[in-house]
Amino acid sequence: MHANTTKRRILAIFLSVALSIQCAPVLAVPAISANIHLSPETQIVTKGNTFTIAIGITTSSNVKEVEVNLSYPSSQVAFQDVSYSGSSFSNRLDWTGGGGNIRIVRSSDSLVTGELPLAVLTFKVAAEYGTGTIRVLDTSTLKNGSTPISAIFGSATIDFGSATPPSTQPKPTTTFTRLASPSDPRFDATPPVLSNIQSKQIGANTVAIAWTTNEPSSSKVEYGLDTNYGLTAEESLKGTGHSVTLRSAFLQPNGLYHYRVTSVDASGNTVHSTDFVFTTRSVLYAITVKGSDGKPLPRARVTLNGQTAYTENDGKAFLHSSAGEQALTVSYNEINMSKTVTIAPDKSEQIDSVKLAAHRTLIDSRYIIYPALVLAGLLVGIASRAYLLKYPLTILRRKKNRFLNMTISSMQMEYGDKNPAHNPYQVKRMFSFWGVWNSFVDVFRRPSKKVSKKIREEVKAAGLAKKSSPNKN
Repeated sequence: MHANTTKRRILAIFLSVALSIQCAPVLAVPAISANIHLSPETQIVTKGNTFTIAIGITTSSNVKEVEVNLSYPSSQVAFQDVSYSGSSFSNRLDWTGGGGNIRIVRSSDSLVTGELPLAVLTFKVAAEYGTGTIRVLDTSTLKNGSTPISAIFGSATIDFGSATPPSTQPKPTTTFTRLASPSDPRFDATPPVLSNIQSKQIGANTVAIAWTTNEPSSSKVEYGLDTNYGLTAEESLKGTGHSVTLRSAFLQPNGLYHYRVTSVDASGNTVHSTDFVFTTRSVLYAITVKGSDGKPLPRARVTLNGQTAYTENDGKAFLHSSAGEQALTVSYNEINMSKTVTIAPDKSEQIDSVKLAAHRTLIDSRYIIYPALVLAGLLVGIASRAYLLKYPLTILRRKKNRFLNMTISSMQMEYGDKNPAHNPYQVKRMFSFWGVWNSFVDVFRRPSKKVSKKIREEVKAAGLAKKSSPNKN
């Protein structure tokens, strides 16, 4: 009895170990907590019409970054545009589209969960019949930082109409009687002639493509990152002047894109242009640098993704930038601040401001140099004026005394009329031409020490003579 009990215990232990080994791999498989789906999952669209597919994410885990890879039947539908309006992932990391594949990589500023819209795709039907499938590829990923999140991937089916292909039997030929007018479209086998193809009104994410044809025809533009294009935009109205405006989230600031134009006349004759390129305009980034006191800082160095500018007196600096995350560095008086800014692709101008937590205010050199130069000029002027006025005042004082009460003397010979043709003892010689000229020159000429001494002696003597002379009255 005891032997049977022991055997049963050993068998129970053995079965428990075996069961735990069998269940271990199952318990290690992570649970799927998210799915990437397309909406609507089915729709009917006929040739020539457009339709949209929304990409959404449902997750019970926190998500920071998403990469979605899709495939679509490029022979049946043409990819036209993508919109991120209302997306839970506001930051663009990467994007490609066209040729049957679309790749979208975006991130969020914070962790998000629940029902998360990502993007809306626009296609145009080129097929006349059958069905096509747009599917999310299993290379798509969801991440919480560096941690991947397991997900399942959805698809969408597009019905283009009758599933029965048209008859392969040859159509009966029809003979037309040539009409009198040679312009009858049934006899037109010449495609339109394209001319004056150009891109204009270029913005950060918009551009207008214009061209002309020699006959009324349709307008279509194919564009993309390379000559495979992948995106299309068109106008149904026929005319000889054509203009198609490209507005798409696919277009990013300061990006290089390829395009070609297509026109079809009333007889169905089609013409394609050669490849052209255009570059979208960059975003003007305006930043104001302020000090710790909140006042603008002039002459601060601002570097944005390798470009450098200095702030003006109002503390503002202007730089041109591409969209996306850019490295920003602000330097002022040996104080540096670095951060990452996100340039929005849907703006032509973006305004920002930074505040330095601590700084030492520099005195602008102009506030020192300019006043110093003015002060030096005043000092030189005052000194020169005093030096120059010293002798003219003496001479003028001497001339006044001479005119009033001095007789003709050797001093008058020295400072009177220098023209030897004149009588040096002529009383009225100061009113001659030479007298006026010499008087003007004497005011700005420094007399020699000998003459100055003689002037003082004669002025003194003239004063004594005036005092000792009898009163004429």
